[in-house]
Amino acid sequence: MWLSDKLFAFRAPGKGRKPQPPNATVFQAILPLKLKDRVSGKHDQSKAGDCLYEMSLVIACLKENEYENKLCQKEVSAFNGCYKKYLKETAESKAAQQKGILVPGDRNLTRKQIARLLKIRPML
Repeated sequence: MWLSDKLFAFRAPGKGRKPQPPNATVFQAILPLKLKDRVSGKHDQSKAGDCLYEMSLVIACLKENEYENKLCQKEVSAFNGCYKKYLKETAESKAAQQKGILVPGDRNLTRKQIARLLKIRPML
């Protein structure tokens, strides 16, 4: 047992730090409270698992049918259709990203699109 354990074992209860009154401290802004007109591109990676549900259906079907491809053509064709749709959407979004086109109603904007939007309407 340490000496500090013995020293602090006999503290008087209820002698903790008291709360500070709200008007005792005044907020001092060191930097201006304004957002920058640019964003960082640290998290521009796309999500993985766009056709994960279809892939799980294919694997489950193959497992049930002892990995016989001919019995799971419906699930495989659904997975291939989903993957082709994913490739098409990815190619369209990459083309829009390179051009910097702002698509109305798009929820997933890249950093370049956000930077362009902030140039059009800067923060005041």
